[in-house]
Amino acid sequence: MFSFFKKKRDLSIYAPVDGEVIPLSFVPDSIFRDKLMGDGIAIIPTDWHFCAPINGKVILIALTKHAIGLKAE
Repeated sequence: MFSFFKKKRDLSIYAPVDGEVIPLSFVPDSIFRDKLMGDGIAIIPTDWHFCAPINGKVILIALTKHAIGLKAE
């Protein structure tokens, strides 16, 4: 409603790992496949060197360690 009070900022998001980008519809986990977490992509890694995709903070690590939650600074 009062979106004019919100501060606009630039946010760049980078892929955390090199690999093949696939649609969420191909992911076996129904939470992601059915987009219950929202739109996105999945990446099948070609190497195992992961980097942070944003300047932010990890706020959640799934018990299965297949997903993390990040909050931009």
